[in-house]
Amino acid sequence: STGSPSYRLSWTIEDENITITIQSRTSGWVGIGFEPQLNTMKGADIVLCRFVDNIPECRDSYALDVGIPTLDTDLGGTNDVFDVKGIRVDDFVLFSFKRRLKTSDSWDKVIHPGDIRIIYAYHPYTNQLVYHGPTRSSSSVISFYTVLSPRSLPLVLKILAIVIASIGVIWSIFISIVIHAYSEYFRYRDPLFCQLIILGSLVCYASVFVRIPEPNSVLCTVNIWFIGLGYILIFGCLFVSMWRLWRIVGYKKLKIRAVKRSVLFRALAFFFIIEIIYLSLWTALDMQKSGFPSMRSLIYVCKSKNDKIWWSVFVSYKALFLSFGIFLSIKTRNFAVQFNDSKRVSLTIYIMMLALIILAPLGFALSSYAEVTFTFRTVGLALPILVVMGLLFGGDVFRIFISKKPPQSAKSVSMTQITKRSEATDSELTQNA
Repeated sequence: STGSPSYRLSWTIEDENITITIQSRTSGWVGIGFEPQLNTMKGADIVLCRFVDNIPECRDSYALDVGIPTLDTDLGGTNDVFDVKGIRVDDFVLFSFKRRLKTSDSWDKVIHPGDIRIIYAYHPYTNQLVYHGPTRSSSSVISFYTVLSPRSLPLVLKILAIVIASIGVIWSIFISIVIHAYSEYFRYRDPLFCQLIILGSLVCYASVFVRIPEPNSVLCTVNIWFIGLGYILIFGCLFVSMWRLWRIVGYKKLKIRAVKRSVLFRALAFFFIIEIIYLSLWTALDMQKSGFPSMRSLIYVCKSKNDKIWWSVFVSYKALFLSFGIFLSIKTRNFAVQFNDSKRVSLTIYIMMLALIILAPLGFALSSYAEVTFTFRTVGLALPILVVMGLLFGGDVFRIFISKKPPQSAKSVSMTQITKRSEATDSELTQNA
């Protein structure tokens, strides 16, 4: 801020807008001018503020000559002053208004980094736009903001993110090859859905790689889409597979119920449609762009105007989606292990839930630090996904290459074996009731 005892000017810059506040000991109008010609008000981009019928008004105008400045709209320009506020208290008035740092109006001056010449004036008692008399300033030079020197993210953070994501990519590709070569080991888990889970993990890892370069609106948008769609692909495929098992043998009547793949794909498509609708709304209404998280962290990050709201909803319904997986794990926990991944899936859900519970609040609390934001959205995503993929497929790799156990035969497990523990559990519950 700057000024005198009778006139004080302050401002804040956020994104592409500047908010200017003028406080003056007067009951009349106040004004500020940008970049006038030397030793005159001529050529200045001027904003005059006053009360008209007790309503605050700030006029976007231009000084063609010495005298009352002309409204930009009368010159063929536009009114670029908005969010006008004003208050009168005793002998003081306070006005605030916003405008873009750089408008498209040729009658507006650009508020740029470095020194800008300004003039200001006020009338001590009238709101009429008449000569101010001696209550004015000669031109002053101020800097509305210090020239920012953006920093880059620490190289160690980028290397850490790349290493973890790369390990994840290698592991996922290896598992994909194993599933293709030893599909008989994955018969009851459906090799196609296993491959889709792997594809989801690769999409999540891709979201990490697009965050390594300096961010822009395209990379930021691709990042959140990859996170959302990859997540749904991994856990959506897991959950529809578990739902199929519950649907087939999860009833008291020992009757085989066929569930076609088309039903599973429709369920998976439903999850995808919800995700796509939300991501489309986020992109259309408040697209992510590069910007500083705060003035103390001069590192470009991806952010929206309402970033915390969008991420809160994003994380919340991911947690709700995981809760559905917990429900399915409970329902299938007593089925034969040859057909049942509930234990492994439950553990992966708990890991992801733990990551959300810990990282999400910390991410919101420390969102003004670019290093934290980057780490949570790269390492904080890639590492849990890597652990999840290890839990889901590590046992299969061990069985194939280390213990070398033969694949489960379709004749070795009967429907009675599949459901006997489930029936026992139902009987116990009946007795307890």
